[in-house]
Amino acid sequence: DGINEDSPLRRLFDPEAAPLGPGPILDPQISEDGSLVCFVWREELYCVPADGSAPPRALMAGARGTGITHGLADFLAQEELDRYEGFWISPDGGQVAFEEVDETHIPEFRIMHSGSDSVGDGAQEDHRYPFAGEPNPKVRLFVVPTALGGGADEAGGAPRAAMGFDLTGPFGEDFYLARVNWMPDGSLTVQVLNREQTQLAVLNLDPRTGGVRTLFTERTDVWVNVHDMLKPIGKTGQFLWASERTGHRHLHMYEPQGGLRPITAGEWQVEEVVAVD
Repeated sequence: DGINEDSPLRRLFDPEAAPLGPGPILDPQISEDGSLVCFVWREELYCVPADGSAPPRALMAGARGTGITHGLADFLAQEELDRYEGFWISPDGGQVAFEEVDETHIPEFRIMHSGSDSVGDGAQEDHRYPFAGEPNPKVRLFVVPTALGGGADEAGGAPRAAMGFDLTGPFGEDFYLARVNWMPDGSLTVQVLNREQTQLAVLNLDPRTGGVRTLFTERTDVWVNVHDMLKPIGKTGQFLWASERTGHRHLHMYEPQGGLRPITAGEWQVEEVVAVD
């Protein structure tokens, strides 16, 4: 129903009072049914009931302080692909898909704050920066249940049972995780780019089995323009898709038995899908 002046405000988590010490809460998201809030804190992914009936629980563990993050978009996805989220709550709120980013093999690069009045640590930052031609972060995708009974608490603890997916099939180890979408049937549609950004593979992932299938691949001699025009249609596996394979961006319908079927054409471009009836 949204937030109004009569809605109660609840403090679901106070990082200042946490046993591990303070730290910023990153990318808080609420589930579609409004029952759950998930966020990233100190490199780990947490969920908490929106009604405050239970404390936050870490859905995974083992990343903190290691050069690995759970639930944050990697730097390259943010800079080059306009993807700023690193986790995706399922429509029913029962699962979360999340990105694990491993930067342990990337050297740190010191950035000085030019003109800063501070000295020492206050005048500089160290970041693991993937330079052109050098190794990129290693990215993996997992799905984990959000059930808040037991599991790790805000201090860490044992990781939950997570389903991992092998996304290296189309392009090997060196790829970009471009987009992730939950589908109405409970599967995931995931887009991965090769490093040259000339090929984009659209994959279907089954969280029940860990199975990965390539649905189709977009190819170009220049670069693939990543977009947000994938729109699921019912629970049959169909979805709306935008492709530039004709030289202009046009809409296609993906059908599990027939592949891509064009539904617009001409010497003009589709810029946005406003709504699907």
